Order: sequence, then C-alpha cells, then structure tokens
Amino acid sequence: MISGSECREIAKKLRYAANYGLGGLSLQRNLAEITKAEGVSWRWVMRRLADLIDRPTCRNVYDETEMGACENGFECSECGNRVEDLEHCCITGTFNYCPKCGREVVS
Repeated sequence: MISGSECREIAKKLRYAANYGLGGLSLQRNLAEITKAEGVSWRWVMRRLADLIDRPTCRNVYDETEMGACENGFECSECGNRVEDLEHCCITGTFNYCPKCGREVVS
C-alpha cells in the first residue's frame, strides 16, 4: 500500500517536473522514475498511476454485541486494528479512515 506521505512526495516531484521541465527524458520515463513504477513501459506507468489514485478500502467489522464492547468502536477488516473506549463511554464521531493502515472505511 502506498502511504499518504509517499503520495505527497510523488505529487511534489510531478509538480516540479511540470514547472521546470523533463530534464531531457521522455514524459513516460519521467513518470516511471517519479512514480517509482516497476518498469518504464507505458503499462507499468499507468498501473502505478492507478495505484496512486485508487485509495485502498476497508470495512468496520467491530461487533458492538460482543461482551465488553463499547458503542461505536472500530475494527479494520484488513489490518485488524481495533479502537474502543476501555472505560465503556461512547466514542463519538465517524471512522472515515483506519488510524493504523490508512485505508478508507466504506460500508
């Protein structure tokens, strides 16, 4: 999975290249290098760009009916990270992203 900081680093390099040129390399080679694609073919570049755009997802599989569970807890379906109030107070808000793996929470 590509981290948010890695995405921001790549975006910064892309903006730099857009402003200051390609340094004598083709657009395809620049994109392959900047995005750290596995290969330099257009297919590898397109796959890498898709990976950068398409944020991985997870679901909240927290079971509030489980003994000792709190209201509005969170458990990531992918990494297993669990967030719950151990003092059994209600956690407020919505989990839009897993705090551990960064995946977007979908229903």
